[in-house]
Amino acid sequence: MINIALTKSMFYYSFFGKPATITRDNMADNFLPPAWLRHAHTQTLLASIGPRRILARHRAKELLDKSKLAKIESGSNNETVQLLGAYCPSKDTANQQLTIFIHGWEGSIESSYLLSAAASMYEAGHSIFRLNLRDHGESHHLNEALFHSARLDEVANAIRQIKSCYPHRKVNLVGFSLGGNFCIRLACHLEQGIIERAAVISPLIDPARTIDDLERGWRLYHFYFIRKWRRSLKKKLAIFPGHSCQALLLQRGSLSTMNTLFVAEHTPFETREDYYLSYTIAFDQLKNLSCPVDVLVADDDPIVKTQWLDRLELPTHVKIKKVAYGGHCGFIKDHRFNCFADEWLADKLV
Repeated sequence: MINIALTKSMFYYSFFGKPATITRDNMADNFLPPAWLRHAHTQTLLASIGPRRILARHRAKELLDKSKLAKIESGSNNETVQLLGAYCPSKDTANQQLTIFIHGWEGSIESSYLLSAAASMYEAGHSIFRLNLRDHGESHHLNEALFHSARLDEVANAIRQIKSCYPHRKVNLVGFSLGGNFCIRLACHLEQGIIERAAVISPLIDPARTIDDLERGWRLYHFYFIRKWRRSLKKKLAIFPGHSCQALLLQRGSLSTMNTLFVAEHTPFETREDYYLSYTIAFDQLKNLSCPVDVLVADDDPIVKTQWLDRLELPTHVKIKKVAYGGHCGFIKDHRFNCFADEWLADKLV
């Protein structure tokens, strides 16, 4: 059966006949991890688990020690919404750059890949704000309604509030996976002058295709996301007894099966396909970007496929760096778990 959302999103792609301009400069060419680190699954799994988790927290110790939790009021249309984040001022008072980080789906401001990158930018002199999306990290108690990926307005309002509460000359956005998807949409949505630059790593582009790939590919990833989602729903139910998310917890099966019920009960969309389209990155929208966007992807990403890049012509203010290895949000260079993505960010934002 033809995937309707995928068909519609590919319709957007048909507007671009020439290949995208994809940079493979010296910095990218130098990213060649040792043989034992080249497998896509190794890179992807080590992005968040194992030794890297310990090392990332060790490297981010000063950042974590000096960070203070902050509740951000980000409601609109008379709706009260609070998002939770953590702010750390720069060590260099002369450096007037604030970088806001957004994690991936079911990640948080404590995710290893985010902490590693945030620590790198902190050492480069930036102030850091790590933002939890709704129902991520330790924020389930703040809002009764569930998170969904079309809640762009509340994240946009949060960015405006962060910029207002923590004035800096320049504000940058960094996002990973679904967080990268949010950053691209925010760059299209926010007014000129709010964001200086956005940099995204392994961004989710086509949700319908990605979920289809997860269900057809290595089952570990599919199981991982279902387990993480169910854990989040259980946390919500413990805080709000009798919450309607209980029906989702009783639903067994695939991500698609869960999303069918989730969309009907917890989003304004009529179908799962309409929901996926609401946060698909349609490339004809990129002409509305309010700032330059840099994108880092790996050819071997097992979760978000990158073949679409070879068929697209993108606006000149979207720059893509495509490397052979790195998996999904991995880009680990060596046995010390140094990260190419951290160096790439510093190159783009410092």
